[in-house]
Amino acid sequence: MGSRAAVDQALCRLVREGILLRVGRGAYSLPVQGRFGVRPPSTESVIGAIESTSGETVVASGAAEANALGLTTQVPAREVYLTTGPSRRLKLGNREVELKHGNRCQMLLGKRAAGKAIRALMWLGPEQGPDALQKLRGRLQSQEWDAIWQARACLPGWMAKAVSEVADRSLTMKMLDSLPAAPLRPSKPVGTAPDGAGEPPGARKRVMAPRRLRRPGLRP
Repeated sequence: MGSRAAVDQALCRLVREGILLRVGRGAYSLPVQGRFGVRPPSTESVIGAIESTSGETVVASGAAEANALGLTTQVPAREVYLTTGPSRRLKLGNREVELKHGNRCQMLLGKRAAGKAIRALMWLGPEQGPDALQKLRGRLQSQEWDAIWQARACLPGWMAKAVSEVADRSLTMKMLDSLPAAPLRPSKPVGTAPDGAGEPPGARKRVMAPRRLRRPGLRP
């Protein structure tokens, strides 16, 4: 193994010859031979290589998560990822990928669906986040919702409050659904007039006594 200077010179020579691509400081990648020639590797493959070599966790930004979850139609103009490692930029041909050091809340629950929801809500903010959370409640699996519920203490105050309100609302709906249905009153046959129809108010019904039958030849 040569010195650091010798290694750097060798890497620079390989980059000039097109054998390697320099994607960032101290980071190199092999180009991909495609149908239309040589191209840089995909962002996903580079991110995966960084995670496997450095042990970092890299996740999509809140804007990208909100778009993927259908909470916004805005498409991020730049490729931004959050990482547990240092912030830096990657150069993949004409594309530039930004890795930003994420805070504790942004990296909470990692790549789980619950973590994606949290990052999307943080990007939407306290004005749009509560309504978006109500939509996500019906889409998330029960274990993912439970994970968000259990992580309330680590969430921003407005988000923790929204999680509690949505949970209370869902519990109320379950209780209402579990109540027995009220019995239906029997309806009258079609075409049957209701009792007392056509009589003046206060009128009393007359009861007709049965008539006596007279025998022939007998007088009263």
